[in-house]
Amino acid sequence: MSWALLPERERYEVFRMAALKETLNNRPADYRFPVTIWEVNDNTLQPKLETDVVGELAHHLKPPKSPDTAPQVRIIFAPLDEVLRDLEPGITALCRALCIPPEFLSERLRGVCHSFGTRTDQNGYCVWFHYLCKAVELELRHRWYKSAFFLRQDRQGNVTLVCFGAAPLVRKRLEQCMQNGYWTDIQTEPLVLYDLVLDGLFAGLDRTVWDLLDVIRRLERDVLVAQGSKGRKPVTADQINFPELHNWAKHLIELSEVMESSLLVVDGTLSCVGKSTNTRVATAATVQCQLRESLHYRQSLFMSTKLRLHSLEKRVSNTITLAFNTVTQQDSRLMRQDSASMTIISFMTLLFLPTAGVATILGSQFFGTDHDSRTGTTSVSYTSPLFYLMWWIAIPLTVVAVLIAVFYRHSISIPVWKNAHYSNEQKGGQPGTAPHKGNDMKPLWTWRGYLGRQPVPPTGQPTPTTGGNISINGLLLNSQQSSGLVSV
Repeated sequence: MSWALLPERERYEVFRMAALKETLNNRPADYRFPVTIWEVNDNTLQPKLETDVVGELAHHLKPPKSPDTAPQVRIIFAPLDEVLRDLEPGITALCRALCIPPEFLSERLRGVCHSFGTRTDQNGYCVWFHYLCKAVELELRHRWYKSAFFLRQDRQGNVTLVCFGAAPLVRKRLEQCMQNGYWTDIQTEPLVLYDLVLDGLFAGLDRTVWDLLDVIRRLERDVLVAQGSKGRKPVTADQINFPELHNWAKHLIELSEVMESSLLVVDGTLSCVGKSTNTRVATAATVQCQLRESLHYRQSLFMSTKLRLHSLEKRVSNTITLAFNTVTQQDSRLMRQDSASMTIISFMTLLFLPTAGVATILGSQFFGTDHDSRTGTTSVSYTSPLFYLMWWIAIPLTVVAVLIAVFYRHSISIPVWKNAHYSNEQKGGQPGTAPHKGNDMKPLWTWRGYLGRQPVPPTGQPTPTTGGNISINGLLLNSQQSSGLVSV
């Protein structure tokens, strides 16, 4: 029982108040509640009853005056227990007639994806669970299928199953069971009905997974064709549908959650086998043994589909990685082409640079020329003093530019040095030294300058400094101008 149980008049008040706030598509409330009822009386299947009037449903479910006239087996197919104003009267009437615990409705209020509950009270024994499954279509459309199942066996051994929003596959199996006359087995072990429910749920889930397999196979083929298309136009990021790959990966993750919840339902059902109140039947042990065997078989089927889902998740992950690497390779080819173009431009510039330099100097005012009309020759008559001054300025500037280039080249090589220090330290070498260096000295390169080769202190000991920027074990530190100690 529940020690937090509310009084009878307040048991379903929370659900009713929440349903009054909700309407379907903002239209006027329609209080019809279509249900279908299958019943067995005196070992005879009665004609099914279909009604959508809440008052008629409540009257039909009212306990009979004599317990002997109560239906031995009853299966009710009702709409989903959604929190809607239209459905609240019918759901509340059904819950009151069958003494459904309020926790069953509170789970729907909280949007519970998976639940499995049992309870023993003065009315007998009951088991319920909520189920949520995702049906994915090939056009990237999906729908969530919700359903709930409540099973009760009273003190007299009569069994009632209520299916809220049952899928067609589940409904078909339950109706076939009623028509084939397995009523004695159901009274002996009511969880036989849950075995049929799990069979229908697995059929729908397994079909969804196989449909996903066809989609993922197509995505893999598209990416592999793009990767191996030699002689074709390069593949770009626009030609690979990364959002579609992400959506299918998301669907697989959500279906894995559904599979886990289904396995929990199977485990919960297995743990409840043998709690039936109708143990006077001679075949009870046989039926319960057969039920356990069937549930273990259902468990193996769910595990098989779970393994297939896990494989599909890995395949989608590999496909996304391959697609990303394909686009990266194409981008690298484009970058190499751009680099080759820049190399050609640089080569042509260097090819004509000497000629351009000579032409610039000769075309300046550094030299004066005279033309002899008799002989037709031209000679240099004088040289400007600025010509020598130009070389005094140009040569030092060239040297400075070369030094700056060399310095910048060394400064951008810090990550290589730092990785070398870490790799040597991981291999058991002396901390802070490069693998190819056999002594305890290392160059301290920083982006601010070269500080020379200094001894590397052991890890954890302070290093005396005199201010400025220093690099220790690949880290750039900025100390104060006054002398101090920097801990490594």
